[in-house]
Amino acid sequence: MEMRFDGRIGFPGGYVDDSDSSFEDALLREFNEELGELPKMFRFLPDDYLFCHMFNEKKLCLHFYCKQVTFQEFLEIEKRNMEQEYGGYEVLGTLRVPLYIMYDRRGGLPAFLRNNFIGNSKEQLIEAIRLKELVSLNFLNECVNLSNEIDKLSSESRGI
Repeated sequence: MEMRFDGRIGFPGGYVDDSDSSFEDALLREFNEELGELPKMFRFLPDDYLFCHMFNEKKLCLHFYCKQVTFQEFLEIEKRNMEQEYGGYEVLGTLRVPLYIMYDRRGGLPAFLRNNFIGNSKEQLIEAIRLKELVSLNFLNECVNLSNEIDKLSSESRGI
């Protein structure tokens, strides 16, 4: 995920241009623009397609891809983002999503889900975690429920 110029969290992406020959080419172009030039062997394939959301109000179909990478490839993406020469006009940096719950039952994924996400990025994140089985469904549901209860837990711990 990335921290956007407007202070919201989202995924790399954008519109398909006339010069793009496929959704995958458009995604690679946007990824390179936002996070830095990717190695040539890193390509999005039709098999990386996960789902789409229709956004009728703006007549958009939001296609979501999920690319499995090795830890070394992930570090390379982060490194290229940090080395990119840009003024921070679009992306302020990459983010790692915590897939755990801290001992206080607030930190980790429950707290991360309380951030300010752009559009349906939060729903996309949760759905991708579920479909890719990065954690168990019970654990994911627990994190979502804890995220929704954080304000209540904070009030109770302060005796309010």
